[in-house]
Amino acid sequence: MALAFLTALATVVASTSAVNDRQAVRLDYSAPEVCPSRARFVALLAARLGYDPVSEPALRVAEVAVRLQRSHLKATFRISETGGLRPSERSFEAEEDECDALVSSVALALAIALDPRLLSRPVSAAPPEPVAPTESAPPLPPPRTPAQPEVGLSVGFSLGVGVRGSVGLLPTPGLGPGVEARVRVKSFSAALEGEAVLAPAYGAAGGTVEVSLTRAGLQACGHVAFVALCAHGTAGALAASGTGFDRNRRGWQPAGTVGPLVAATWQPVGGLLLQASLGLEVVLVRNSITAGTIELWNSPLLAGSLGVLVGWKFL
Repeated sequence: MALAFLTALATVVASTSAVNDRQAVRLDYSAPEVCPSRARFVALLAARLGYDPVSEPALRVAEVAVRLQRSHLKATFRISETGGLRPSERSFEAEEDECDALVSSVALALAIALDPRLLSRPVSAAPPEPVAPTESAPPLPPPRTPAQPEVGLSVGFSLGVGVRGSVGLLPTPGLGPGVEARVRVKSFSAALEGEAVLAPAYGAAGGTVEVSLTRAGLQACGHVAFVALCAHGTAGALAASGTGFDRNRRGWQPAGTVGPLVAATWQPVGGLLLQASLGLEVVLVRNSITAGTIELWNSPLLAGSLGVLVGWKFL
């Protein structure tokens, strides 16, 4: 009988110790609709710990936020004492269609932060026992069918203005304003652009020549992180006028180029975009400027461009 009493007493002490070791936490959870709900996250957390930690009174506050940034997801969680001591923050990233795995990883990391002894516990082959639903953890919704089609596309639209310089398209290096409208679908985009390139007047054969270039262009780009590689084509008109010659004339010639362009885009805050680009252009229409029988300038086969743009992403 004495042995039975000691056994019962040890069971009560062990049970009391286990209850006292449980960590209570106040949870602030937000995520897009395509991600697991708050109830699902609480269930994942309870399965890791063996009990539901979301209860009051709680000495710890856990803030979990999942955000969609361009074509990927970023999750952050911050855990701190209610008095503001010992803040700890971590972040995770995943592809847009991997939110379930991302949220599961955050639940595991939060469980370890609440109870570091999880790292030293042996892994059991048996699945965890189901957690009884509580007011803070309602019954889990039925799993979504994997074959359910994905809704919508990741489409973005932006407008920008900037300055572009050119070497080779005019007799002297030119500079002028430009505009751009771009539509992006996931990792690909297309853009319409327009620009006016002005070059300083230069003296030749006893006179002065002024030249300008007005053109429109089309870009087709592939994006990797913040870098884009584009195929670039333009068409427009080169205008020239002369003063101080025997026969002063003003005229224009067609202009066209194709070539590659590399751009780097930075989005520092909100929808603000900053872009720098560098292009190599093959001149399709060779232009020339003459005074009588004297050739003052003939366009080369290759030209280069450098641009800076400031824009805003609307979607």
